[in-house]
Amino acid sequence: YFLVMPCVLSVSPRIQWQCRIPQWMLSQGESPRERLRKVTAGSSSSSSSSSKSSSKSRRAVRRVPLRLLYVGKPADASFEHVCDTWAAKVRRYCPFEEVRVKPGGASSAKNASADAQRVEEAGRALKAVGRDSYLFVLDERGKSVSSEHLAKLYAEACDKTSDGVVFAIGGPYGWHDDVRSRAQQTISLSPLVLNHQVARIVTLEALYRSWTILNGEPYHH
Repeated sequence: YFLVMPCVLSVSPRIQWQCRIPQWMLSQGESPRERLRKVTAGSSSSSSSSSKSSSKSRRAVRRVPLRLLYVGKPADASFEHVCDTWAAKVRRYCPFEEVRVKPGGASSAKNASADAQRVEEAGRALKAVGRDSYLFVLDERGKSVSSEHLAKLYAEACDKTSDGVVFAIGGPYGWHDDVRSRAQQTISLSPLVLNHQVARIVTLEALYRSWTILNGEPYHH
């Protein structure tokens, strides 16, 4: 709070500031000195309360490596530019990279069955994930979570691993059971089935939002 009050500078016998508080600011029987003390005390209390509220909304998070793994072919430059923009936002908070897994069927017949493709993709994905990473599988059959809940799950995952956290987006036929059974968490971005490119952008934004929630920043409201 800022008080604008008329002040008079006296230079004799010593330098003094004399401030005149407007009459409307004074309660009945209240001296200017008492009123000024109350106003300044109230301002200090409000500032302290605001600071405490802000600090309570923050949570300390271990900044372990974070990866977004997805199954798909290389995208065009304009789409990659959008993804790079969001990836750069996430990198403000932790080491982050995207890992592309080649779709299944590339080394077999073009008419390979959906299950055969899932098996092939699962082998590549699990090799990329590693043994000790904390794995979130994104699947429309997973549990639905809010932004706040996702941020909480992510922070807890960071506390449980030193090898890093991985979010994995499946291909056109989804994930094989081998990948689902490896995951510590299976969550749904939407009850709708999303194209893997759409899911990629949604996940990047969700990861950035999670960090802003954990840091108590105003992006999420």
